[in-house]
Amino acid sequence: RQRLGEAGYSMTWRTYDGQIENQTGAIEEAGLVRARAIICDSLGGDATTAAVKASNNNHVPVFLMNKSIDQMGVAGCQIVTNEIGALKELAAHFAENVSEGAYISISEENADQRTQELSNKTQVALERIQGSGNFGEIDLEQIGSFIDEHPELRAIVCITPEKTRSVAETLVASGRRDQIKLYCVHGDNMVCGLVDQGIVEACLVKPGEELASQTADKMIRYFRQGRADWVERQYVTALLYTGSDES
Repeated sequence: RQRLGEAGYSMTWRTYDGQIENQTGAIEEAGLVRARAIICDSLGGDATTAAVKASNNNHVPVFLMNKSIDQMGVAGCQIVTNEIGALKELAAHFAENVSEGAYISISEENADQRTQELSNKTQVALERIQGSGNFGEIDLEQIGSFIDEHPELRAIVCITPEKTRSVAETLVASGRRDQIKLYCVHGDNMVCGLVDQGIVEACLVKPGEELASQTADKMIRYFRQGRADWVERQYVTALLYTGSDES
């Protein structure tokens, strides 16, 4: 907001509470009120692509941050959180804190392409750790019984914040919260709160300030030069949040 204000732009805020239909509605509203441009903390996916295309038809360019869309040449820019680049740091933390026992990952089989890719990259990073066994992947619905049946379980790895919150509830109910460390690869504010409570061990989070400032710069450049940049999609590495001053 500060950067855009200094450049002479005023802003109107809309929230969508993580709901794709609300995001689409906010983008449509911006076209109706003849906004000059939209900066969207994107949910990604086909619905976002469709909303951006519709906004382009209304001559309102959209500048995406956080999550990308597959199709290039549609958004004014895509400044994307790169969790994959931070996985080495998460894996190092995992190796230091889960030195014995075994871990299980929550399946993302039916997730979107980007989440599945992140899940695969996470598995590769964790499989390189010496000393920890790997139970593989299970569905979210099975985690309660799995915790009860495997006293050697020492860690659970989730990709999405939604599944992390569900597993956190199950973990607390199981009475093994102090024995099993829960990790989240794509955290949000609510997961960070669980880290602060000691329920989640660590999570990767989007670098919000850097994403916002770079996206604002791209939008300003777009209107001054007629384009944001030759490189539409750029990445900012995610941050490892442990609830400590070292995060």
